[in-house]
Amino acid sequence: MPTPSPNAPLAGCATRENLRLTRDHFRFLSGSVQGLDARALWDRYLFALGSADLRRIRSVTAALHDQLGALARHAGRPEIATLLRRRSASGAATGPARTLDEFSATLAADMHSQAELLALWNEAHGEPHRQRSAQRRHRLVERQLAALRWLESLAVTSPKPDDPVSAWLAPQVACRLRAIGIVKLADLQRWIDLHGHHWHRHVPRLGAVGAARIVGWLVGHADTLGALPVHASAPLSQLDKQALSPAPSIGVVPLERLRLPPGLSGVQGTNRAEAHADRTTAIDDLEAVRTWLSLQAPTTHTWRAYRREAERFLLWAVFERGKALSSLDGIDCMAFHDFLAAPGDPWLCPRHVPRWSTRWRPLEAGLSPSSIATAVTIVKGLCGWLVRQRYLDAHPWSDVPRIHPAAAAPKPPQRSLSVRDWESLQQWLTSRPPGPSVDRLQVLLSFAYRTGLRESELANATVGWLRRTQQADGPTWSLAVAGGPGRSPRTVELPEAVAAQLLKHLANTALSANDAAPDADQPLFAHRADPGKALKPGRIYTLLKAALGRCADTLEPGDTASAARIRAASTHWLRHTHAMHAVADGTPLKVLQHRLGHRSPTTTAIYLCGRQGA
Repeated sequence: MPTPSPNAPLAGCATRENLRLTRDHFRFLSGSVQGLDARALWDRYLFALGSADLRRIRSVTAALHDQLGALARHAGRPEIATLLRRRSASGAATGPARTLDEFSATLAADMHSQAELLALWNEAHGEPHRQRSAQRRHRLVERQLAALRWLESLAVTSPKPDDPVSAWLAPQVACRLRAIGIVKLADLQRWIDLHGHHWHRHVPRLGAVGAARIVGWLVGHADTLGALPVHASAPLSQLDKQALSPAPSIGVVPLERLRLPPGLSGVQGTNRAEAHADRTTAIDDLEAVRTWLSLQAPTTHTWRAYRREAERFLLWAVFERGKALSSLDGIDCMAFHDFLAAPGDPWLCPRHVPRWSTRWRPLEAGLSPSSIATAVTIVKGLCGWLVRQRYLDAHPWSDVPRIHPAAAAPKPPQRSLSVRDWESLQQWLTSRPPGPSVDRLQVLLSFAYRTGLRESELANATVGWLRRTQQADGPTWSLAVAGGPGRSPRTVELPEAVAAQLLKHLANTALSANDAAPDADQPLFAHRADPGKALKPGRIYTLLKAALGRCADTLEPGDTASAARIRAASTHWLRHTHAMHAVADGTPLKVLQHRLGHRSPTTTAIYLCGRQGA
């Protein structure tokens, strides 16, 4: 399939409708009639319409003349339409002055003396003539500028949030924005607020330069459109997230910014145990939840899941139910279950809104029965711990009946790739041109899939985890995975091919940078610019997610279903995929439980349910 030109119109794109005219359009035309450089004028006033290509400049200028001519005729001034098209100083050509001999050849022979001939030439082409020509040009420019000022008083408008993007931006750009549902300028601003500095990456065939022009135009019209958020101006890595984050407040905000209303803080909760029996130092419900979360290794999947559900439970209790968490009873808990299935709009926001954003909310939509079952399990665990610590007197969920027993039954994880999906991903990887980024990506994907490590474990893995054992038929490799809060250390076997690939990767990074063998603290997966700095879990997620998306784009024309699964996949999918494929290969349950680091065999047993589909 041929690759379309970046400037080619998309299928179904209409031509430009009449532009909404601002003072910038008239500044551009005013500079043009005065003979100023067209490209400089474009870059100053009309940059949002694209680069300063001469064909584009001529096309837009002609369109503006047509639009203003129609406006003048509609206002009963057709002569202005003609005036604007007359050649101004920018287009007037004086032509080369004739020599005396050339001039004399145009006159009758032997009719003039030398002095007479010189006088006639000066009259036609001398300084007086040039002065008269300059005066005529000056008068024309003055008349055109006056006409533009009159038209400006009739036509100038300011962009409004409800205006269509097609009225202000280039047709191709407007069409590309419509393709993802951006119809109005307000939609565009919300999109930029949601996706930040790199918002254009989610718009087909819109690059960073074009996106910067659009942002610059929006900033220039902030007086009528409203100011863009700070994170639209630069990548998040260059911004102070703490400075961006609003101050702690009372309302539906993340735990780290939450302040509880004095009457609903839980200090006087009706289900609080006797103060002398309390084994925690927590004064109120927020401190109690934070203490419970501190028992988990931060930034892990488990910790994030616990924070998410505890956050929802606490916010719902205070701001929806109007009760402190330590005052909830069984009736309240049943209401929370129903709330998760159908939360109201004030509790919803799109996926990936950052936690420091004022637009953040704890839910994207109502949860499925299985997700509700997971959420209830986690908040039951929170309440059970609070009871054991004698912070709560009774377990509020103890009298709640099992509302959806089928939803609570173990189910095989659906978030995994088939064998064919994995093979397609491997084929796509090997087809990529070699380079440091591609090599690291190949090692990271293979290592994550073959070991089943968690995202946080991939980020924490160092050379010191590697173990080499000499056997009769050659060396074998394994990985001594360090334990964490609530987790025991474990040993994970490392396939020979993966070990060789990993060692080659370390040699190409650490040795080239330090000219020495990597030490025990050398991270297995590090920044290319700094081999001693480990990739954080979020960066690993971003790298793999982006690669899976590019692979899906390649596969989509031939296999839509596989492309959809690969596009939806993430780092944790690779862990599920490892487990599903291991079960299909006959790996014993106890071996898989140890390899995955599950405390309970019940957790590992869910993969047995999907054996046939693996």
